Amino acid sequence: MNTDLTMVRRPECDACAGLLAVAASVATVCLAYHAALGQDANRIEANSGLFGVRVIATYRPDDRAERWEPRAITVSESGGLLFVVDASRDALFVHVRNRENGKLKLIRTFQGSQSQLPLEGATALDGLLSPSGMAASTDLATSCVSARASDSLFVFSGDASVGIRSEVQRIRNGMDGVRGLDDPQQVVFSPDEKSVYVVCPGADAIVVFERNPKTGKLLFVQCIQSSATQSLVSGSTVVNGLLRPTQLAVSPDGLNVYVTGFKDNSLCCFSRDVNIGELAHIETHQDVLVDGFYRGKKHGLVMANAVSVSPDGKNVYVGTVPGKLGAWERSKADGTVVFMESLGNNTDGFWN
Repeated sequence: MNTDLTMVRRPECDACAGLLAVAASVATVCLAYHAALGQDANRIEANSGLFGVRVIATYRPDDRAERWEPRAITVSESGGLLFVVDASRDALFVHVRNRENGKLKLIRTFQGSQSQLPLEGATALDGLLSPSGMAASTDLATSCVSARASDSLFVFSGDASVGIRSEVQRIRNGMDGVRGLDDPQQVVFSPDEKSVYVVCPGADAIVVFERNPKTGKLLFVQCIQSSATQSLVSGSTVVNGLLRPTQLAVSPDGLNVYVTGFKDNSLCCFSRDVNIGELAHIETHQDVLVDGFYRGKKHGLVMANAVSVSPDGKNVYVGTVPGKLGAWERSKADGTVVFMESLGNNTDGFWN
C-alpha cells in the first residue's frame, strides 16, 4: 500500500502542510494545502513548480466550502482509488482516480455525526472528529483512520472496488486497556501488515496494535512514551527522545521502526518483534540545546518532523521544519543509524 506522505513545509510557511501522494502505477501527483492559509490555484501552482509538478486540477470536495483542511492523502496500490481525510469537515472522502489523466471523482463520504459542517449524502459516524491520519492494507480489506478530537482510531472493512465499506471497530483511549491514544495523528501499517502504529503527540507516545488478518480488528499491544512527558500512563514503556513525536517509518524488512521527536530534536530507533509488532528501543540521536545553544555534534534534527526509509533499507532520511534534510546510513544487521550529511537553507540549493 502506497501510504507514505512526503511532508513539504516551506520555512516561511510553517503552518502549511503540503501533502504529496504519488500513485504507484502512474506519475500523477495530487496536491492538498491547508486552506486556512487561503491558498488558491495560482498559489498552489507556483509552489508546485518548485518540485517540478504540473497542476492538472484544483479539487475541493464541496464547491461551497470556503475552508477545508486535508490532513492525509492515501493512494491505493493500483492507483485506482484515492482517500483524503479532512479535519475541518470531520470527514473521510473516497475517490475513484482516472488512471489516464489522474483526475478524481468522489464516490463516498464518511463524516462525524457531531460535525458542525454537515455534508449532504455522507455516512454519519459517531466520534469521527478532526481526522488526521490514514493507512490501509494492500488489498484494502482494512483501513484505519485516526480522530484527534475524540482520541479514537477507526477501523474499516473494504476492498479494491469501493475502498471502504463499513466501520468494524472504534478504538478509544482509556477503554479496553488502550493507553496513550491521545491526539492520534499519523497511522502506519507494517510491511507485513500484521501491525499498526499510531503517532500520538498528545501523550508523547507511539501506540502499537496487532492486526487480525481475518477480521481486520486491532488488539492493543504497547504504549511507548517519552521519559520527559507530563502525561505518563501506567504500564507504558519509557524512552528518551520521544517528546512530541511527529512521524514514524517502518523499514522495508519490517525489523526496525524510526520516529522523529519534534521537541527533543531527535531520531529514535527501535527494533520490531515481527510476530506481534512490539518495539524495543535501540538508540536515540539528538541535537542538544543548552543555554540557548546547540552543544556537541549537530545532526540536522532541530524541530525534526518527518522520517522515511529508502526502499532498499540502506538509508534513513529526516526532514525538519526549518527546511533541512538529513541523510543517515542504516545497518541492516541491527537497525542502528550513522549520520552522513544534512542539506538545508542556502546549501546545495535545497529550499533556495
